[in-house]
Amino acid sequence: MSRKLEKTKYTSIFKYKTTKGTRYRVRFSFVLDGIKEEYSKSGLLNLSQACELLATTELKLSKGQSPNEDVSKKTFTLDQYYQKMREFKITSKKWNKNTIATNDGRWDMLKPVFGNMLLDRITRQDWQDWINEQYENNRYSQGTVEGFHSVLMLIINDAVEEDYLDKNRLKKVTLENENDKPKEKIVTMAEYEKAIQVAKEILEPVHFTMFYMSTFGLRRGEVNGIRKDAIEFFTHDGKEVAKLFISTSRTKQYPEGNKPKTEKSDRFIVVNEYAANLLREQIKLAKKIKAEHDQIMNENDFIFLNPETANPFYIEIMNDQLKKVKKELGFNIHPHMMRHMFATAANIANSDGDALRDFMGHTDEAMTKRYTHPTEEAALKLLEQTDKILHRKL
Repeated sequence: MSRKLEKTKYTSIFKYKTTKGTRYRVRFSFVLDGIKEEYSKSGLLNLSQACELLATTELKLSKGQSPNEDVSKKTFTLDQYYQKMREFKITSKKWNKNTIATNDGRWDMLKPVFGNMLLDRITRQDWQDWINEQYENNRYSQGTVEGFHSVLMLIINDAVEEDYLDKNRLKKVTLENENDKPKEKIVTMAEYEKAIQVAKEILEPVHFTMFYMSTFGLRRGEVNGIRKDAIEFFTHDGKEVAKLFISTSRTKQYPEGNKPKTEKSDRFIVVNEYAANLLREQIKLAKKIKAEHDQIMNENDFIFLNPETANPFYIEIMNDQLKKVKKELGFNIHPHMMRHMFATAANIANSDGDALRDFMGHTDEAMTKRYTHPTEEAALKLLEQTDKILHRKL
């Protein structure tokens, strides 16, 4: 006998009477791959259950999946699932070019071993054995192995979320290497100050300016991405300092510039008088380089330019220049080391945690997307605290 359906306040959700009480039904039509289908599910006990089911089916549709598909009968190899997940991440703009390149590179290492394995056949022991082999035979660092692990977890966790797997059985894999030696880092202030002094002595002014900007916690791509209109000079305590708006990052995948690493990375920082003077000189130099190539320096132009072409320097310029410094020093040095030193100095100075996160452009996952916006006062205070430690010799 046909039941009389009554509309609810939710589109696609109806209610009807039975001998056991009110029941709910989700029903709607959709078009997928040019084919019109209908989805219908009855017997739902309450409105909350119906809303949850509707949300689940709509999510599947947004990912190009039919809600009528019985996922329990669908099998994928790990590579097939990676490609499926990758396509969705790209079309939904959840992965940018940097993320795609990183995950593809990691998956390319895993694919020969695990690519043809069925999604539900990989075991914790399979993965643990492979991890152990990387430590023992290939001598990969802890960070590299953790990168491999992260891409496999992306696949497995996504499959769990989409009901292709009942649970993630690889969670308890051990990622520890007793023989792992951490990369050589600057561990003393004396070494740090020597690195800055040597860089100042042997590098061209433009390259030293780029390096010096990294001592304020900037990532390499953020230094490469400094534009003229991102610099605002102002006076504080009788000294000219500068505010840098970090809204562009130049990387291998985005040589013309893209948004920084995370939403929180779009921020501003304040640099000291010495850095402000370096930036003023660099702007003058950039204008001169442009003029020599019959060009005008626009407000949104990058300031670190190759004098031979008037184009922005290639992405690896800082690393290549610091190899010269490393040779003179006798110990390792690279741009990201300066970022770590800034964070260390801030901790030594007992700086406010929220102010440091804002300055560094870190996202605190525990805060669940509640952003604490930086203030000029907080940035200046953090600069004053770290300046006493990091920049006392210049």
